[in-house]
Amino acid sequence: QSQEGSLYVTEARFAKIRMATESIRLLEEDASETEVYNKLLERRVKACETLEPEKPESRAVARLICLTEITHVLDAANISNALTALGKEDRLKMIRHLTADGITQRPAFAAIQATEFLLA
Repeated sequence: QSQEGSLYVTEARFAKIRMATESIRLLEEDASETEVYNKLLERRVKACETLEPEKPESRAVARLICLTEITHVLDAANISNALTALGKEDRLKMIRHLTADGITQRPAFAAIQATEFLLA
């Protein structure tokens, strides 16, 4: 027990739950899967306050931010810098794969347990 609230539902976990329930609500209101996916990326980008969601490179960084579950602006900048440091050809390949939604743009990949891999 804690006098400061739940030990399990921390602010970070609540933010994930809130995004998930909002996504479900949007789907119930007839939003497309692509629209819900785009909204999720936009919210993560806004949380880090550094990216422009309409640009493919920013969308790729947003996907990496989601996969690593980071929330700090400095960490987002580090991810952006790492992507920028790649050679042009490799950077374009990464952007293409990270921005494919798997619905209308294929191939896309499911990053199962990617958080653990990317944080290692």
